[in-house]
Amino acid sequence: MTSYLHGVYSREVPTSVRPPVTALAGLPVVVGAAPVVLGDRANVNKPVLATSFAEFVSKLGYSDDLASYGLCEFARVYFGLYGVGPAVFINVLDPQEPDHLEPVARALLAWAAAEMSKTVAAFAIDHTTLVLDDGATPPVAYVAGTDYTLAYDADGFTVITRKAGGRMGSGALAACHVTYDKLDPSGVVAADVVGTATPGGANTGLWCLEDVYPRLQLAPGLIVCPGWSQDSAVAAAMVARGGSINGVFKALAVCDLSPDDYEIADYSEAAAWKSDNGFTAAGQVCCWPLVTLGGEVHHLSSHFAGLANQVDAASGGTPYVSPSNRKLQIDGACLLDGTEVFLTQEQANLLNGQGIVTALNFTGWRLWGNRTGAYPGTSDPKDAFVPIRRMNLWLGNTLVLTYFSQVDSALNRRLIDSVVDSANIFLNGLKGAGAILGGEVVFAAADNPQTDLLNGHAKFRIYWTPPPPAEALDFIIEYDVANLSKLFG
Repeated sequence: MTSYLHGVYSREVPTSVRPPVTALAGLPVVVGAAPVVLGDRANVNKPVLATSFAEFVSKLGYSDDLASYGLCEFARVYFGLYGVGPAVFINVLDPQEPDHLEPVARALLAWAAAEMSKTVAAFAIDHTTLVLDDGATPPVAYVAGTDYTLAYDADGFTVITRKAGGRMGSGALAACHVTYDKLDPSGVVAADVVGTATPGGANTGLWCLEDVYPRLQLAPGLIVCPGWSQDSAVAAAMVARGGSINGVFKALAVCDLSPDDYEIADYSEAAAWKSDNGFTAAGQVCCWPLVTLGGEVHHLSSHFAGLANQVDAASGGTPYVSPSNRKLQIDGACLLDGTEVFLTQEQANLLNGQGIVTALNFTGWRLWGNRTGAYPGTSDPKDAFVPIRRMNLWLGNTLVLTYFSQVDSALNRRLIDSVVDSANIFLNGLKGAGAILGGEVVFAAADNPQTDLLNGHAKFRIYWTPPPPAEALDFIIEYDVANLSKLFG
């Protein structure tokens, strides 16, 4: 319907300069096992977001057996020791998978007359497999919900409570028997962590990285697989999956070298193992050895992720500051057999020179090392320095999130100016904050031939300089004899 206009009017148009939609530089996606029946048993092979330790426990369960449940180790370190968040967890321990369960033979479970509740001291029983029977021949099963109820106690053990109105009654049950399966994390193998992609989109393991953004609207920043990343097939999959997520995002793989003393007996053997096993990618951080705290043993990769996010938070969320030489929440370092590892700075530097990040006890335990796995095979700073690599990945993810809404807009001068102006304002802000030394976005004719423009393809070139870490401060000390003249007043 048209109307006759007479007067002064106003309307709004979209802002030509777009504020950035900043990606979480260090958002970790962690793949491994968790006692999922203690949380939500549906959380298998799908991204689960947790912003706190309590949320992790409610969704995935928890066990103090950190060696068997890598996701629990990461949650303990990340939330408990570094106080950062959020994180995305992908649990591959599947209660529906026979290899991930341990059957427990039918056993007597005698009840005293006054006993209404009894605890089965087995961790993470799958309640869907538990059967109580009356011990008769043939046995007749009691009915869950009618004759008894099941619950987990604080230790993850199963508490069976009789219902007074049920067939178990309130008297003695000398012949009651119980049969069940319990979770068996030892049934998880490297292939479960590597995972698969099916034509129907049912991804498993590391392939679930493809599901993180569609489900959670968050772009991965780090990939961690505690207890598995020392496996060369897992590490290769971490790098491959992190190199192209949804075809547009990228993430850094944080891997551990072998903690086994039969493979790396001391620091002098780490570089050869790293090279022989192909831990040489630019999209990869290589950590060695294990670390300890209060008797617990953790993977250094878990601490790297926690510390990196702690440093990012202190730097305004931008990953330009290296986590190296920052305090780790540990009290020691060790090999798998418990052998303590104490490195001199010279020994730690030797590892750094081979692209290995380690732990150094120098006025307190510190993360030590700035180089990616590609070093020393490459000296290109964008591939060799961890903070510069992280900055490039972060910038790429941020650009995707910021300008996705501009896709399919009219390719005209207004669009080009909007992208160039807003991106340059963003880079100027980073320069002002000290996150980069300088940066510029240009739309050049040389990058945009008519054939590309006719196909609707526009290229913008970004020149920028994230600062390298100050790896060496060299003081030159000289005895100045000229000052001897001051002896004479």
